[in-house]
Amino acid sequence: MAWSPPWNAPEVDPTMGHSLDFDGIKRADIYSFGLVVVSIVIGRDVFKHHSEFEDEAAIARCKSDGSMFNKMVKLVEEEDKQRSDSDFDLVTLRFLLGASLQQEPQSRNLGECITVLNE
Repeated sequence: MAWSPPWNAPEVDPTMGHSLDFDGIKRADIYSFGLVVVSIVIGRDVFKHHSEFEDEAAIARCKSDGSMFNKMVKLVEEEDKQRSDSDFDLVTLRFLLGASLQQEPQSRNLGECITVLNE
């Protein structure tokens, strides 16, 4: 399993000695998928040039306190306001992130993500 701390789910930390089973890995990948979606939508790395993510410790805090979902939604909304040509569907994107960027692995749902993407 690759380890890219900013992009990992909150429960992925090899320094803690935890190992994930196959279902755990899938749920961790769903979380990472949500972060990648935000990067694609805004056209840049979500963690660069954003004051709330100045270092890995700040990113880890957002993951551990469950605020990553709200911060990513806020980031997309701010980006949407700054772009005059924006065509973001904020409701759909919020639903997609709600299915992926949940702190609790059991709350992440790839099926819901796929449904959103197919609509």
